[in-house]
Amino acid sequence: MKKIALSAVFLLLVVFLVPLLMPKNPAVRQEKPSLDQVLQSTPLPEAPSDSESGIILPGAENSSLTVRLLAEDEVLSLPLEEYIFGVVASEMPASFEIEALKAQAVAARTYTLYRLKNGGAHDEADVCAEPSCCKAWTDTAALEEKWGGDGAVYGEKIWQAVSSTADMAVLYEGEPIDAVFHSSSADFTQSALQVWGREVEYLQSVKTGGEEASSRFLAEKTFAPEDFKAIFHSHYPQADFSGSTEGWVSDIALNDSGAVAGCKIGGVEVAGTKVREIFSLQSTRFEYSVKDGAAVFSTRGYGHGVGMSQYGANAMALEGADFREILRHYYTGTEVKKIDPGTAVPG
Repeated sequence: MKKIALSAVFLLLVVFLVPLLMPKNPAVRQEKPSLDQVLQSTPLPEAPSDSESGIILPGAENSSLTVRLLAEDEVLSLPLEEYIFGVVASEMPASFEIEALKAQAVAARTYTLYRLKNGGAHDEADVCAEPSCCKAWTDTAALEEKWGGDGAVYGEKIWQAVSSTADMAVLYEGEPIDAVFHSSSADFTQSALQVWGREVEYLQSVKTGGEEASSRFLAEKTFAPEDFKAIFHSHYPQADFSGSTEGWVSDIALNDSGAVAGCKIGGVEVAGTKVREIFSLQSTRFEYSVKDGAAVFSTRGYGHGVGMSQYGANAMALEGADFREILRHYYTGTEVKKIDPGTAVPG
């Protein structure tokens, strides 16, 4: 009996230890899935259950919404969620918290729905891929090149943010809002009235924080005196720069958000938004100084400052806020709901 027992033990050791001691074949390895494979293999789940809003955009209903995208002089027809994926991947760092990425997905989707319903800047397309006009967008091939070996990981994370919020939108009085957003603010976002001169109930100034995490939060733009004068004279030839450089910018007035509402340059009254445009400044939260004889604008924040701050959204997510809380904070008086997916692009 002892011999039989010992033989059984020996047999078990052989069965379990031999595979562990066998050399592994270095030529056999599992390839990383491509970004396209990740997207194709990840099903679109149900959006979080909320009450239906019953919104129908103009046009014939069908099972999926298609977006006509103008990209490099070509009009592409993309399913809505595929388009939103390319926007989120282009507009927000993939390293951000998942709740911030979800908030970005819902904001981008809502912005697109607003354009589909109310029209945009293009006759032949609903939106374009130019961020200065509509929103940035990148196809999966370019994203894989941009992300390199992290493509599948980043792609899956962003697709999770997009797909888990599928059909979700930010609504004001039951309608999709103009869900604009920007990179970072300084202490407060700005209202639509402060920046664009029109009152929008849900685009009000709100407190924000955590923006300093952005590498572009602080910036300086320096101009040789002759360049400064030439740039401004191209817009306002009547400007008088006969005085000292220190006095070229004066009477700076701030709005309630702390941004420059207006000032005088060469004696000419100019809105802060116009100063930002003329000198290509990162924001209207600027100060003027003279250093070593050069004219210097020092800015805080990046972008127009209206709507959701992306770095502020990430800071809120780090503190435990979910995407609904983030969106309701930046878009005053709104609600986040699941919309009717049976909508179509306007004809």
